[in-house]
Amino acid sequence: MMKNSNDNKSRKENDEKQSSNSYISYGISFGLLFGVVVGLLLDRLAIGAGIGMCVGIVIGAIMDGNREKKK
Repeated sequence: MMKNSNDNKSRKENDEKQSSNSYISYGISFGLLFGVVVGLLLDRLAIGAGIGMCVGIVIGAIMDGNREKKK
């Protein structure tokens, strides 16, 4: 009987992890958008988009790491 209770708790924790939004996805989106704008201004669209996406991934990963530390 106790096993069923533990299974429900672990399933609930797993569902919360999967349903939580990742800051990496936001970082990619906003970084790509910002990079495209900068790339258009500098006439280097591909380079601006690539650099913006990389910066967004790094910022999103840092934010995700900080969020995990708080839990």
